[in-house]
Order: sequence, then structure tokens, then C-alpha cells
Amino acid sequence: MSFPQGRKDGQFAPKEKKRKRRGYTKQETSEPTYYDILGVSTTATAQEIKTAFRKQILKFHSDKNQIDDADEYVKLLYMIRETLLSSEKRFAYDAMRHGGTV
Repeated sequence: MSFPQGRKDGQFAPKEKKRKRRGYTKQETSEPTYYDILGVSTTATAQEIKTAFRKQILKFHSDKNQIDDADEYVKLLYMIRETLLSSEKRFAYDAMRHGGTV
């Protein structure tokens, strides 16, 4: 005799209630950070930032990608790299991101 999906003694386990998430979290509604765009953590080293930058540049290079907005995205990537590699600019960016002042 085969038992339906449930326990082997024929008793069905109660179904767990799935909670529906209402609304959006802060992270879902906010714009992506420079760290999100590069795909690195907020504690990334200069070497990790350079490596992630190179990967993104190769992905959106105009010779490899024919997307109309690729040039603007590449300019954004250069600005992100400049900001995150400079310790002063990175400190100011992190302070602004957390709502603080420089």
C-alpha cells in the first residue's frame, strides 16, 4: 500500500503557512550602490575593485557589445573606479550613502 505524500503512518503533516511579503524592503527600492554595480563587497580591496572593474569594462566594451547605452555605462564605471580607489572620495561616498556628512 502506498501512502500519499506525508508521514509513513498515513497522517498528513500540517502544511506550513507561507508568509506573503507585502511592500518592498529598503534595499529593493533604493538605487544600486557603486559596490553593487561592480559586484564587490563594501570592504573590497583596491585589487578586488580593479579586477571587478576590468570584468565590467570588457563586458560593456563597444567592440563587444552593441547596446546603445554602453558608452554611458562605461563612463559610469570609470567614475565608480575613480571614487572607490581614492581613499578620500571613498570615505565621502560611504558617508553620503549612510546619510551622514563628510
